[in-house]
Amino acid sequence: MAVIDTFARSAAAKFILFGLLLLPLLYLLVWVLLGDIGSDPALAVVEYLAVVAFNLLLVTVSITPVRRLTGFSWMARFRRMLGLYTYFYASLHVAAYLLFLADWQNIQADLLKRPYMFVGLGAFLLLSVLAITSNKWSMRRLAKKWVVVHRLVYLIILLVLVHFVWQERADYFSSFIYFSIILVLFVARFGLSGFQAGVRRKIF
Repeated sequence: MAVIDTFARSAAAKFILFGLLLLPLLYLLVWVLLGDIGSDPALAVVEYLAVVAFNLLLVTVSITPVRRLTGFSWMARFRRMLGLYTYFYASLHVAAYLLFLADWQNIQADLLKRPYMFVGLGAFLLLSVLAITSNKWSMRRLAKKWVVVHRLVYLIILLVLVHFVWQERADYFSSFIYFSIILVLFVARFGLSGFQAGVRRKIF
C-alpha cells in the first residue's frame, strides 16, 4: 500500500492519468475516421462527448466520498485534473453541437423548442465558473468562499441529469442508471459527512 501511495503522489502518476483521459477523444477520432459512426454522425459525436463529460463529472465528484471511506488521501491529487478534463469534454460537446447541429438562422426558435438546452447551458456556464476558479490563485483569493463556489458541482450534476432525462423521450433506462449512481454518490457524500459529524459530537 505504501508503494501505491508513493507512486500516486509522483509526477509520473499524473502524466499517466493525463494520457488516459485523452483516450476517449482518440477513440472518437478513430470511430469517425473508420466511418462506422451510424446514420447520423453529427448527433453521434455530440451525444458521445456529452456522455464522456458526464461520466468524468461523476468520477470527479466520487473522489471525496471514496477517499473518506478508504482513507486514500492521495486521490485528492487527481481531482483537479479530472475536473478540468470534464470541462474539456463538455466544451467539445457544446462546440460540436454549435458546429454540427445548431440552426443558426433560427437559433432563438431552436432554443425555445428545446428547453432542455437551457438547462444544459446553465450547467455548462456553472461548470465554466468552476474551471476558471480551479487554480491556486483563485483558492487564495476566494478563501472560504472557494469551497462554497465549488459546491455548485452538485447543482451541476442535477442540471445535467435533467438535461439528459429531458431529451431521452422514450428510452429512460440510461437515465435510471445515472439517477441511481447520483443517488449513491449524494448519500455517500452528505450521509457520510453527517455520520462523521455525529460521531465527533459523541466522542468530543
